[in-house]
Amino acid sequence: MELYSLKDFDYHLPPDRIAQFPLANRDDARMLIRNSNGELIHSTVSDLCGLLPRDSLVIFNQSRVLPCRLHGIIDSNGKKAEIFLIRRNNVKKGVWEAIGKPSKFFIPNTVIHFGDVKARILERPNQYMGYKTFSVRFDLFGNEFAQWLEKNGSIPLPPYIKRSSGGDGSSKNSDRERYQTVYAREGGSCAAPTAGLHFGDQTLGDLKNEHRVLFLTLHVGLGTFMPVKTAAISDHQMHEESFAIPEETVKALEEAREAKRKIIAIGTTTFRAIETFYSLRPEQRKASHFSTKLFLHPNRKNEFRPVCDALFTNFHQPCSTLFMLVAALIGVSEAHRCYREALKKGYRFLSYGDASLFWLR
Repeated sequence: MELYSLKDFDYHLPPDRIAQFPLANRDDARMLIRNSNGELIHSTVSDLCGLLPRDSLVIFNQSRVLPCRLHGIIDSNGKKAEIFLIRRNNVKKGVWEAIGKPSKFFIPNTVIHFGDVKARILERPNQYMGYKTFSVRFDLFGNEFAQWLEKNGSIPLPPYIKRSSGGDGSSKNSDRERYQTVYAREGGSCAAPTAGLHFGDQTLGDLKNEHRVLFLTLHVGLGTFMPVKTAAISDHQMHEESFAIPEETVKALEEAREAKRKIIAIGTTTFRAIETFYSLRPEQRKASHFSTKLFLHPNRKNEFRPVCDALFTNFHQPCSTLFMLVAALIGVSEAHRCYREALKKGYRFLSYGDASLFWLR
């Protein structure tokens, strides 16, 4: 089997093709469809409902993005500091895993002031695939901290969106709404499950009327957006992300598989959660919460047969694990062909961009 390296997943993405703002209407996003026979079709997200086989099972990730970017002052030297919360380590004690800058000041017992709230670094930063992660404890926790974070934290827009929140002159609350799915429920993600950003109430309602729509929760962390920095892609280590699949969703998945109805994953996070779940032994699936470090790439394509029949997703960055996932499902040359077609036809890329639908069989 041919082994692929990082350079095989590079492509030229002109900066002006990276969407800096969402469309006025979520459902107006364009959608490139690749059928299982390789045929490419151009459509829009609002047409998705009518393009799916009857009684398809469509599964969304309902994790909610936290306003997890915080700006404070280091107690010992008065310098500015930024902390980016990745995930809760201990809810009851207000402990979080985080990254931040300037990392050289983040040593044990360093205190950072965020207005009237203090945070203390608990351990020296650990080098993790180019990131320095550390544990930090706030002097608030539970619901009190959640309310404070909603009021004082900033929405974690990706760095390729080169503007501040509301940079178009609108209220910064614009991104608080639009960098969030309309069906988001449980808070825990430090980045949006962006495939779901394309669905407004109308399209979501159409899908519910014609198909089976259910949800799972995977909290997006470093595992989803961390860049690959190793030339040999198999050396890349995915950061662990937690997920849960409700009993109703598990039952629907089992029924769809038994009846051979199509299963459509909305987003790579949904896809990875489902595939991780079915990689477990039946007795392990009885747990209520799970975690995944699943890294699907073309060098592993012979190791799995996807449970899902289709993946609805965004157009992803060059050399990203997300582009590699697409390439693992449809082939490296086919992934590049689809992306070239999208660039040629003027599609918008990345988080606030357009969408794609890849049929796997």
